[in-house]
Amino acid sequence: MSKTFNFQATEKTILSKMDEHEIRKMVEKEADRFIESLPESVQLADVNSVRLRSSPREVADTGVWAQWTRACCGHRKNIADFTYPEIAELQTGFNANVEKKFKQDHFDSDFAVRAVARALK
Repeated sequence: MSKTFNFQATEKTILSKMDEHEIRKMVEKEADRFIESLPESVQLADVNSVRLRSSPREVADTGVWAQWTRACCGHRKNIADFTYPEIAELQTGFNANVEKKFKQDHFDSDFAVRAVARALK
């Protein structure tokens, strides 16, 4: 089962206007900073992915919602009970049959942008 550490963008950060590379760098920096700030006596457990979502203000202002989810495979040695996040558990409507084609059942990264409403005027 996927266990995700969730971040929410601030009102100033408009994810739907950023590309995946920019978002990836931002999330990796924040996740690294968070993990490295933990004292040696504390270890993350069960987390296997991080997710950054649009702020409610972005959705209200633009009518667009964005979400980027990335596996924490690079930090698995720092996470107790790490398991690879499974493709079928993504909540973004990802086609779970894709893993059969590529012979894998975990995901590395997923970036979704959806129009969910009309922007407020």
